[in-house]
Amino acid sequence: MRKRDRSWERGGPPPDMMQRPFPFNDGRRALPDSPRMMEPRSFDTPSEWNFELKRSGKVKCRCSATSLSVGFSRQLPLYLDVVSLPHLNKYSEFLQLERPNVRRVVYELKPESIADASGYGEFRDYLIQGRNGHARAGGASEMEPQGFKIFILPPGQAARQLGYKGDHMVAVLRSR
Repeated sequence: MRKRDRSWERGGPPPDMMQRPFPFNDGRRALPDSPRMMEPRSFDTPSEWNFELKRSGKVKCRCSATSLSVGFSRQLPLYLDVVSLPHLNKYSEFLQLERPNVRRVVYELKPESIADASGYGEFRDYLIQGRNGHARAGGASEMEPQGFKIFILPPGQAARQLGYKGDHMVAVLRSR
């Protein structure tokens, strides 16, 4: 007795029926996809980004970032370690706002969970109050090999200059 085809119970046709949609013009079958092409893709769009925020190696919180501008096609880091604190009143210099050919991608940062809210608030307040009474921005260099510098700005005038009117921090990825 012959077995019945039960591929519908497994969720699809048998493997030998799966063909590439575009065979060669002369009737030959195309080569199978490379393993790299068969890797599962993440569901995150380039406009979404989750990372761990650190200050000099010490974890402050986890952040969820949403792009306020065009999505970004490069690999984004899993953590940002803020190692420099430039004066916020010099934001037009370090963001190079006078240079129109410099690419800037702006992300709104929010705490990833309620547990991260206190660390997020502490870091935001730290940037606003700054050192010696001078508000600061956070500078991270994880994307320097890709040609980008990352700055974290507290809410306020500098963020409004980039078109952000909310009360969260923003991350700016600036090309060289």
